[in-house]
Amino acid sequence: MEEIFEHFGMALQEAIPANKTYKFAMIELERQPNMAGYRAYLENDGIEYLMPDKFRINSDSIHALYNLTVGHGNKSEWNKAFFKLYPNKKFEIEFQYDDQL
Repeated sequence: MEEIFEHFGMALQEAIPANKTYKFAMIELERQPNMAGYRAYLENDGIEYLMPDKFRINSDSIHALYNLTVGHGNKSEWNKAFFKLYPNKKFEIEFQYDDQL
């Protein structure tokens, strides 16, 4: 799982413009059995989306994260996750189930 978090963190760091100040960078992940998607943005005093040509992650990593977190006896299904990266390189992740998806 650590490799997946490193992948997310490095992709965000590479997409953030040099000398850009921000409170945190966020990847919003969505996962369904046959598809995975995401969007990324910076939060400062408003949202600034990171453009797809600057930010990319492998959608297979979203499915891999799901398999790692839901497997191994953990019964918490999720279809949305929020990966938050702070300027000091610390991160947090939150998993949710949205029955509207």
